[in-house]
Amino acid sequence: YRTILTAPFDGVISAQNIEIGALIAPNIKIMELTDISPLWVTIQVDELDIRLLKEDMPASITLDALSDVEIPAILETIAPIGQNINGIVSYAVRLALTDTDPRIRVGMTTEANIIIESRQNVITIPNAYIRRDRNNRAFVNIVDGNTIRRDVEITLGLIGQTVSEVTEGLKIGDVIAVDIAQNRFLQNN
Repeated sequence: YRTILTAPFDGVISAQNIEIGALIAPNIKIMELTDISPLWVTIQVDELDIRLLKEDMPASITLDALSDVEIPAILETIAPIGQNINGIVSYAVRLALTDTDPRIRVGMTTEANIIIESRQNVITIPNAYIRRDRNNRAFVNIVDGNTIRRDVEITLGLIGQTVSEVTEGLKIGDVIAVDIAQNRFLQNN
């Protein structure tokens, strides 16, 4: 007999477990259908960071295979229940790609960045130039003519992985210096 299988949604066959003409037993999976419209990525987010996320936040995806390509995405869903893996609780977060590239393939390894907060028209400096003390105060060295004013206190706004916003203590045009031997940027959470 010939049986026609109708897919419940549009997609591509991502796995075929039997050959044409083979006999099959009941409850055997014969193929997998993958929905690739839109493409999406599921990432695991630590329970300490999940409180910062909400649906519709902008994000971006980079792929190991296409390291020069950054693809915009949007946070679509956050799993209501976490998974405990080796004592670490994390939540599945689904990011839908808002743009695509024909070189992207299902199953590629990705890295995701979710934009928690952003600001424009602010002063930012590399974290390597910032020194933090035990009281979590921030300092920089400012070049003033031929001298360096050491340990000028600044106030930080948003703190990123590589740069941070300075809300007080610097103005546009200030030149800062780093003391390689003593520089320590420590972020205490």
